[in-house]
Amino acid sequence: MKREEIQNLVEQVIRNVFEEMYFMSPEPVERDDSSVSIPESCFKAKVRVRNNPEMFVFYASERLVTSMAKNLLGTNEATEESDLLDVFREAANVMAGSLITSMTLDGAVGPEIPAVERLQACSEIETPQGAMFNVAGELFVLAFVHSEG
Repeated sequence: MKREEIQNLVEQVIRNVFEEMYFMSPEPVERDDSSVSIPESCFKAKVRVRNNPEMFVFYASERLVTSMAKNLLGTNEATEESDLLDVFREAANVMAGSLITSMTLDGAVGPEIPAVERLQACSEIETPQGAMFNVAGELFVLAFVHSEG
């Protein structure tokens, strides 16, 4: 696939998942766009790709993950930490699975179970090259990087 085709596919998958699961509309942004800033607290999900040296890394601000959980669960009440982790894990799983399915014909390649954590310092969001989105004024990042092992 050409780079432009991959970029369009990523945007389509991210848009579909956010709109269908969380009732939110993501808009792609450039790294120098000032409409979103690096959050103080965020979530990170790593999804290794089975039989491939690459992995997806997803980042989202704490506020965005909280909004995703409230929209998915249909509540305005405070959300438990475990629910936030589960909601972000599921989002990463669905997005990675959709991207892999759309990009490959080889059934031997697939997503592994996402590893999710909360980061107190989110400066690493600036490091990986990837797609950045503004979702309700909050930052969402998807990077496709070489796996650490």
